[in-house]
Amino acid sequence: MAEVLEEHGTDRWNFSHLPEAVVFAECRDDVVAVMKFANERGIPVTTRGAGVGYVGGVCAG
Repeated sequence: MAEVLEEHGTDRWNFSHLPEAVVFAECRDDVVAVMKFANERGIPVTTRGAGVGYVGGVCAG
C-alpha cells in the first residue's frame, strides 16, 4: 500500500505530495461511483494519467 501511494505521489520532476488514497478504476461505472462518493463528501479528487509530467500537475497539494 505505501509503495502505491509513493508511486502515485510524484511526477518526473521530483515534485511530490503523498496522496491519501489511490483508486484503480476498471470501467466507467467505477469512475462514476468514485466521483459520486467524493462529491457527496466534499473530497477533492486529482486525476492522474501516466505520471510523466514535469510540472507537478499530477500531484495535489
